[in-house]
Amino acid sequence: MSITQSRRYEMHEVLREKSGVGVADTLVEHLPPEGWGDVATKKDLSQVRTELQMEIALLRSELHQEIALLRSEMIQMEERLTMKIDLAIAKAISNQNKWMIGFMFSLVVPMSIALLR
Repeated sequence: MSITQSRRYEMHEVLREKSGVGVADTLVEHLPPEGWGDVATKKDLSQVRTELQMEIALLRSELHQEIALLRSEMIQMEERLTMKIDLAIAKAISNQNKWMIGFMFSLVVPMSIALLR
């Protein structure tokens, strides 16, 4: 049976008549607003705490796995990027060497002809 506000009030009035205002107020203040079925016990709190700890441990484990996967992907990305940069530098140096050889050859041939005359 749930205690309604009107039944609470009736009980409070009877207690005031029988025990006095102070005692009646103190007793009614110690009653839960909706009934004892809605009050959590230490066992309830302990169970919730255990469930939360297990869930936090699971989330922590999942987070560590995700971070490890992310690190692995970042390392692979860094390796691919390094290879691309190295290849681009090698191509640029090769291209520069071709141009420099062509330029040097274009200077050496006329100088050689001029010296041989």
